[in-house]
Amino acid sequence: MSKIVKRSAFLLALLGGFVSGAQGLRGQETPVESDWTVRLKNAANELNVADLPDVEKARQNLRTAIAGLEQYMQPATNPNGAKWLEFLHWSDLQAAVDKPDATATEFHNLEARFKQNYEGLELAPLAKVRDALSDMAHAIRYGKNSDQTMGLLKRRLEQLDDHLKVHPTTEELERTRDIGLLMVYLWESHQAPQLRSFIREQHSESNMQIIVGQELANKVIGRPVHEVNPVDEVILGTHLTGSSLLVGQLQCRFVPNSHSAQFNLIMDGDFSSDNIGHNRGVRLTSRGNANVHVERRVTIANDGFLGGERLVAGPTCIDTDFCSTIDSISHRSQLVRKIAVKRAAKTKSQADAIAEGRLQRRITNQFTRQVDEQLAETNGDIGANKLPIFNRLGLARPASRATTSADKLHMYLDHSRPHQLAATAPCPLPEPEGDLVVRLHQSVVMNYGDSVLGGRIIRSEELPALAKQIFGKVPEELARPEDERPWSITMANYHPVELELRDGKLAVTVRLSRMERGDQTLDEPLTITAQYVPESVDGNLQLARQGEVKIAFVNKETRGTRAVTLQAFLKGKFDKLFRERLLDKPIDANEPAPMLASMRERFPNLPDLKVAELKMEQGWMQAVLR
Repeated sequence: MSKIVKRSAFLLALLGGFVSGAQGLRGQETPVESDWTVRLKNAANELNVADLPDVEKARQNLRTAIAGLEQYMQPATNPNGAKWLEFLHWSDLQAAVDKPDATATEFHNLEARFKQNYEGLELAPLAKVRDALSDMAHAIRYGKNSDQTMGLLKRRLEQLDDHLKVHPTTEELERTRDIGLLMVYLWESHQAPQLRSFIREQHSESNMQIIVGQELANKVIGRPVHEVNPVDEVILGTHLTGSSLLVGQLQCRFVPNSHSAQFNLIMDGDFSSDNIGHNRGVRLTSRGNANVHVERRVTIANDGFLGGERLVAGPTCIDTDFCSTIDSISHRSQLVRKIAVKRAAKTKSQADAIAEGRLQRRITNQFTRQVDEQLAETNGDIGANKLPIFNRLGLARPASRATTSADKLHMYLDHSRPHQLAATAPCPLPEPEGDLVVRLHQSVVMNYGDSVLGGRIIRSEELPALAKQIFGKVPEELARPEDERPWSITMANYHPVELELRDGKLAVTVRLSRMERGDQTLDEPLTITAQYVPESVDGNLQLARQGEVKIAFVNKETRGTRAVTLQAFLKGKFDKLFRERLLDKPIDANEPAPMLASMRERFPNLPDLKVAELKMEQGWMQAVLR
């Protein structure tokens, strides 16, 4: 027994020594680098001066686009074309393209003239100049001084690595801001394609989701059917005249499909007809009746419902149970009447079959035609040549996919361009019940803000026109007092508008890089922030501002009378924009937003929906409408 104890003690000691030795060895190991660190270092090693955009090549492409637009406008003989070129600051553009020391900012400002919501700016010759101006700005910014660009990109890669080690949270706003800004730099400078692909993969979740309930879809698409048609046909030698009535209801029913959204358009109705027939002097009166069921399946193709794909409808299927009743047969000869009665009884089933076949073809053709006309109109609204606002502002249409369950239609949309970030994960909030549920990730607002407002100079005299382009009218909060001194603000190049959705709160921040008012200039970046929480007031959901609108200088040391004066001016302006309560005013039925007015026109049965629930969590906002 003592030998066993001694041996066990020896083994335990040996094992303990081995474990402690192994721990010591692990303590001396080099820490494993994170996946981000490895990829960022690889990207730094792969930076290539030869891939930077070429200034002279971009200049030549711009000259070609300018010549094409001038040829299209024909300003010498076309007064309207001359006005267009004047609106686009044509003389400034021509001067800039030949100016050796022109800056990227000059071309960016000229590009902004082409990115407005005015009819005509979506035309290809104008879009080519707009895109060429963007390429020229990038070429100057990154390709003119290659050494400076390489140094900047390396520093950005190192800074991001340091930041990610300190801020590992996936939805932290500052973290995604730094990743997104690096993504922009790499995209515009044509660098590090592998890292760009990795970043996109990490932020590729759809950043908007729309859930439509079956009941709402049926209210919008469904409608009563009441169609009266004349009867004039010959069946087995009998010429029938009269009228028919089809009364029913068109309905929409979702078809469960996890790959593509599908729904059936279904019409259930009752058919009836009153007829008078003539055949060689014999006169008969008859009635026809049938239960009618017509069905046609419509598929919403994935990947591009808003980008040019068309709604596709399958064949029309019909089922009827037609039956006729002969009420009377008359002729002056009793013998002829008897013969006619016997013949009618003998041929009734054949006649009903013929009548039913014709009824089915007639209703099928009519239903098919009506659905095709509706789909053609809808496809026209969402097709490649529509949604002109996207073309005018140089925006990519959101990629999308849709699925259906027995009671819901789910649409997933990605509002991001190749160099922008979407969401890192799906909406974490439980899916609620409601006629319409809209889930929005904060990246949607920031992506569109970058594309439309990034680096844009907004001048006081231009603000009403800009507001009208966006809202369809000039809100009173943005109306400019007549006695106001001229002013301008320059939006930040990246994230001019930031939205943070977290812990049940909504925070919106406007980021400026410069401001001018009269003879005063402030060349200091600053932020204007307002925070809101949802509140129910008399049964209506509103957003209540928490505290004051906050204005902060990025450089904490900014002081002086000029800074205080301009800060007070901005406070007054943004207090009007960020009102104490939002969603407190009903929609003006006489002047609805253009998109809502279009929806009302297309879908007159669309019910009035109110926001019944609003939640904000982990970068997502979920609105439930009932």
